[in-house]
Amino acid sequence: MAAILRWCEVHDVELIPYFVLGYFAGMRPEAEIQHMRFDRINFAEKTIDCRTTKTRKASRRHIPLEDAAAAWLLPFARRKGSIMPTNFRKRFDAARQGAAEALKLPLFPWGHDCMRHSYGSYWEAAHRSETGCRDRLSYNMGHTSFKTFDQYYRNDRTPQEAAAYWDILPIAQADVISITA
Repeated sequence: MAAILRWCEVHDVELIPYFVLGYFAGMRPEAEIQHMRFDRINFAEKTIDCRTTKTRKASRRHIPLEDAAAAWLLPFARRKGSIMPTNFRKRFDAARQGAAEALKLPLFPWGHDCMRHSYGSYWEAAHRSETGCRDRLSYNMGHTSFKTFDQYYRNDRTPQEAAAYWDILPIAQADVISITA
């Protein structure tokens, strides 16, 4: 994930919202992210107005805008229209290839919901000790039952692994040093 986002920072910034909404908001790639518009990201209220077309009946939920997602999306705050860049598939494949090369690995498989599942697993690890964790994650991801939570997201990732995941920030953001008097 970090390798893809770093590649996008240097080579194709317009892909960043797509990956961030998958990795840091758990949105479905086809049914939600591809239909997402910039004006549905509310930085003041720290929410993402997510509308889904997964089933015949359209539904909607307000996903919390996590700090990591806000840091990555802030440069796009004044944009309008779809978050999907033109020529998406070719650019998406280039980002995957670029990340694999940066990691000195062969092109890695891309599961249908791998971004979404990463979000769910690391969100659960970061919040598992909090009351209502299961309810909140199920809502954030648009699940109607706990079966999916129990099957996929309750996991053995440590809080330290989760902290490292949620600390992946844009280079400019990560390099800022806070000075207080």
